[in-house]
Amino acid sequence: MNNTMRKIIVFTILFLICSFTSIPSNSLIENKDDFSIEIEESTMFFQNTFKISQDCIITKFYIPQDRKYGYYSKVVSKADKKAIIDVLDKINFESLRKSYSNDFADDLPEYKFKIKYKNIDREIHIYDVQLRPMLDLVAKINTLLPLEYRIRYDKNYGSRR
Repeated sequence: MNNTMRKIIVFTILFLICSFTSIPSNSLIENKDDFSIEIEESTMFFQNTFKISQDCIITKFYIPQDRKYGYYSKVVSKADKKAIIDVLDKINFESLRKSYSNDFADDLPEYKFKIKYKNIDREIHIYDVQLRPMLDLVAKINTLLPLEYRIRYDKNYGSRR
């Protein structure tokens, strides 16, 4: 079996595991250690998606040099799950607005965060603004991803002009 076929089989198995164990989109979290995070990173030219649950991470990411989308999936370890929960516990979701944006017209990606955790079901849209709680969450998630599949919402976001 060649390497490409092996990757397809592994990705398919991880995708099925994550699909069957992830949280339904219309439900709140009942187990205090369960969470669901979806992040959309979009511009006029592409849309990357990152789905993170207590069990796994699945990304769909545009690769410009190949002009196609790549996929990455990973099972989340107990230590990684705890690290994400630690970041989620520090966020005061009640103080966060639904939308943050800067009025400058620019070509920066926009971000949509959908977070379900405990009794929280929050959607936050961000454009050209650095929001500390989301920066911290993304920084933790990025430690679990290979460099080429990382979320580009970081401390340099908005300062690249």
